[in-house]
Amino acid sequence: MLTEKITAYIAQYGQVRRDTPVNVEFGFDPKHDPFAISALFKGDIVEDEAQVWTFARDLIMRGSTSISCYGDGDVRFQYFPEKEGVIMCLKNPTGHADVWLDHEELIAFLEKTTELLPVGEESTEEAVDEILKELLG
Repeated sequence: MLTEKITAYIAQYGQVRRDTPVNVEFGFDPKHDPFAISALFKGDIVEDEAQVWTFARDLIMRGSTSISCYGDGDVRFQYFPEKEGVIMCLKNPTGHADVWLDHEELIAFLEKTTELLPVGEESTEEAVDEILKELLG
C-alpha cells in the first residue's frame, strides 16, 4: 500500500487559509481496490475520530488537471494553476469542506500510483479475491 501526506489547507470563499492546515494522508492499495484512492483526515478539523473518504482514482487524476470542476457527487476536484493547487470539495449530509491540496505533491503521489499499477491494467478479479480472503480469514 502506498500512503503519502499531502500539504493541505482549508479553502474558504476561493481563498486558501494557510493558517488552517489540514492533516490528510492519501492512500492507494492496488491489491485491495485498484480503482480507489483514500484520503484519511485526522487532527483539529475532524470533530471525533479520523475520517476516511474514498473516491475513484480516475476522478482525482482527471480533476487534478482540470480547470473546470470535475465530479458531480460528494467529492469534486478542480485545478487552480494560479494557486498552484487543487481544490477538493467534500460534501455530506451535515455540511461541506473545501480543501486546497498542493498540486505538485498531489501529482507526484498520483504518478507513484501509476508506477505501482498503470491505469487500464486494474483487475477486479484480484481485488475481489483479496476482499474475500480478508472476510473469510
